[in-house]
Amino acid sequence: MKHPLNLNELYDFLESRNFSVTIKQKEHFYKYLDLLKIWTKKQNLVSQNDIPHIVERHYLPSLYLYSCLPEKIGGNTIDIGSGGGFPGIILKIMRPDMSMTLLDSSHKKVMFLQEVCDQLNLNCPIIGQRCEYYQYHTAGKFELFVSRGVASLDNLWCWTTEMMAENSKMFVLKGGNYQREVESMKFENVTVRACTPSLNWLNFSNYLKNKWVVILGK
Repeated sequence: MKHPLNLNELYDFLESRNFSVTIKQKEHFYKYLDLLKIWTKKQNLVSQNDIPHIVERHYLPSLYLYSCLPEKIGGNTIDIGSGGGFPGIILKIMRPDMSMTLLDSSHKKVMFLQEVCDQLNLNCPIIGQRCEYYQYHTAGKFELFVSRGVASLDNLWCWTTEMMAENSKMFVLKGGNYQREVESMKFENVTVRACTPSLNWLNFSNYLKNKWVVILGK
């Protein structure tokens, strides 16, 4: 039986893909992992069955999404339905220069995200609201949207339209048949493309099989 993926294996893989991970970033990843395990025992931030597999089932997909982002990221980014911090916290650790806002409607998850940001000294505004209500207070504020598939593509686009700046893009980690969601989208003039894991990623972890990053744009 394959042993659970650990952080050192993840670092080696990232460096083989030319993603450098500094000592400080490694410290952040370790501390974040500890906090996830501690809080999950009492708050169910992730599935109890996922605790030994957090690196593979939560860190790795978030880092795959990170690999699909453009090199230059300007303006403000928001993580829709951040939950336990995926992908927003992972992206902020990898790109400290990103202006990252974390949004989730669950009070316990907002409390956890605040603890992580305090412990890791991450400057991330944390919003405890439902996206569809929050958007009307933030017209045109965000250039980049990320999400780990907390809702259908149709709903995610609808809930964030008011927040979008000109030429905004949305990167959504999806599993299963995302094409069906694309076909059901009711919005015109939305560009859609998918970023598919290369053989290198799939050889490293089969968990990424049938997972895509769907990129939506105006």
